[in-house]
This record gives sequence, C-alpha cells and structure tokens, in this order.
Amino acid sequence: MQLLSRKDVPLEETWDLSMIFAKEQDMWEELERTKAAVETFTKTYSGKLGSAGMIVRCLDELEGIYRSMDRVGSYASLALEADYTDNALRAREAKVSDALTRLSSELTFVDSEILAAPAEALEAAIAEAKGSRVYLQDLLALKAHRLSPETEKVLAALGQSFRTPYTVYNTMKLADITFPSFVVDGKAYPLGYSLYEDNYAYEENTEVRRAAFRAFSDTLKKYRNTTAADRPHHGTPRAPYAQIREAPWPPAPSGQGDLCRSQASARSGL
Repeated sequence: MQLLSRKDVPLEETWDLSMIFAKEQDMWEELERTKAAVETFTKTYSGKLGSAGMIVRCLDELEGIYRSMDRVGSYASLALEADYTDNALRAREAKVSDALTRLSSELTFVDSEILAAPAEALEAAIAEAKGSRVYLQDLLALKAHRLSPETEKVLAALGQSFRTPYTVYNTMKLADITFPSFVVDGKAYPLGYSLYEDNYAYEENTEVRRAAFRAFSDTLKKYRNTTAADRPHHGTPRAPYAQIREAPWPPAPSGQGDLCRSQASARSGL
C-alpha cells in the first residue's frame, strides 16, 4: 500500500478530462463563448417572457448555456478535486467559479419573469414544453418562496461565498494536513485521508487498524480548532437562505422538492 502524489498516479487510473476539453485553452475559449451567449440571450429574452412560446424557446436555449457552464465548471473543479496541493489549479478553479457565479446571477431574470407571467401562459408552456416541462413544474412548486428579481440576483451572486466553508475545509483536509507513517511489528505504513478512510478503517489486521486509527486521530487533533470553527458553516448558510424564502428547514425529503435550492445555479440543468 502506497500513498502516491497526483503526478505519480498511473494515467489509466485518473480522470480523463480530455473527454470534456482536449486542453485547458479550449475551456477558456468555451467560457468566453458562454459569456457572449449569455449577453445575447439576455438581450433576446429579458422583459419578454410573457407568452408560452417565448418561455419554451427561452428554456430550450438556456439548456445549451447551462450545459456549457457545466462543462467549464466540471473541467476546473474535477482537476482541483484530484490535487488540492496544486496552487495553479486552485487559482484556476476560483477564477472559473467566479465567472460562472456572475453568469448565474445574470440569468436569474428567467425564473423571475416566468413566474410573473400569466397563469394561462405558464399552463400552455408546460403543455408545449418537452425537455423543460419538469423544470417548469418544479419552478411553479417554488413560486411561494421566490423573492423579488433584485434579491434573487443578489443571492445568486453570493453563491461562491456560500461555498467558501467547504473550500476551506477541503483545502485544510487535502492540502495542509500531513499524516506521519505508523509502525506495526517493525513495518512502516504510509497514512493519508484516503488511505485511512478507504483501507485502514476496514483492515482485517487488528493491530494495523488500531495503529492507523491512533495515528490518524492524533494528527486530526492538531487541527481540531480550525475544523471545529469551519465545520458548522457547511450547513449554516442554507438555514438563513431558507428563512429568507420562508421555506422549511431542514428541506423536504428527496422527491418532495428542495425549497432551498437556487434555480439560478449554473449546474441545476433543465
């Protein structure tokens, strides 16, 4: 058992990001095209979503924009998830995330205008829509908790801030914490988060399992104050978010609708 650096992992065991983009430059070019598409989309549909036909055409086009945003975001975030010690990847992901958050904020007008459309237009749009029918039905279910267009735009713009606690936690966990090897019967065993959680925690050899637990726990204790300060904030931003919307918290079970999710999320899809 060996703890490898990301660069030393066999290529066939890593994510093949070339299936998303052949090279990084392609991702940046896609992002620029998406920015231009959002600008054109906004000029085309903002203030005009009062009829079923316009609503359906708008959502059909929006799906393509969301797909592009998802591709760009996935390329940057998956690379970072594989190696939090790479400062260049962290900087790239932060830049991409900031850009996508801005685009999401610009697109909040879509849901706001659809919900402000006449009831008969919404009913006709649901009947006419194909790929976006469920999206419209879900959107209507959230209507009672929708805020003013201006407020929705601000909340979407704060999306990256809401994710900061998770980013801090992962950076500390996967980049800053260094685990020492432990020794059992004269043999040294490497230790890391993934090695413990995926292997040692289920080790059949009792001595190895217990020694791994002690070394793992003793190391985590050195970071207990930072972990304790950050951990509560993972769910905390969602509670006031739900309160602002006068939505239940904790959210309803899966299948009954999550009244706290942002319809403007770049990765919500249609």
